[in-house]
Amino acid sequence: PEYIKLLMTAILKMFFFGGYRPGELFGLKFRDVNADIRHTLDFDDEIAIDIRQTVYYTTGGWIESDGKTEESLNRDWIAKGAIVHLARYIQYMERNLCTYNDDDFIFTNPTTNSIYCPETIRRHFNDYIKQAGLKHIAIKDLRHSCGTFLVAIGFSLEEVKDKLRHTKLQTTEKYYATFYEKTRRERAKEMDKYA
Repeated sequence: PEYIKLLMTAILKMFFFGGYRPGELFGLKFRDVNADIRHTLDFDDEIAIDIRQTVYYTTGGWIESDGKTEESLNRDWIAKGAIVHLARYIQYMERNLCTYNDDDFIFTNPTTNSIYCPETIRRHFNDYIKQAGLKHIAIKDLRHSCGTFLVAIGFSLEEVKDKLRHTKLQTTEKYYATFYEKTRRERAKEMDKYA
């Protein structure tokens, strides 16, 4: 169905450009997004997202939580190019399948009226990976892709730490220090061409 394509595009863009943990992304409510994603696709600037809660899936369903760490609950900014895909999904859903209130979770399955089951998302994600002919990756790896991308385009490890909402710089270094050093050396070699 069309809404599944829109849903998966929105989720993939939000994971990659937001660097969210799954519980942070699926815990987002409409009130947490500082833009009218229900009515417009024309965003002037980057969009503020307030991460106020996270959710965890158990055998009994979703449980709302205060977040993995204190740092995970804060204001984040996401590129308007990523948020437009979320807005397309939401607007399609409101035109065809459901209506939303400000206190509703964004990623609500219209057939169950609760947040999409992780297995459903994982199955659709794996189908798209297979169709694209890509090597299997886990959805959570998109968070790491966000960090790697930020380092590759020149952001410091401290800036990556802030974006990914790590508590300690050591966590960021654990995942990205090797790539960060390699990128810094490559930039120095590139600049040497002009010295």
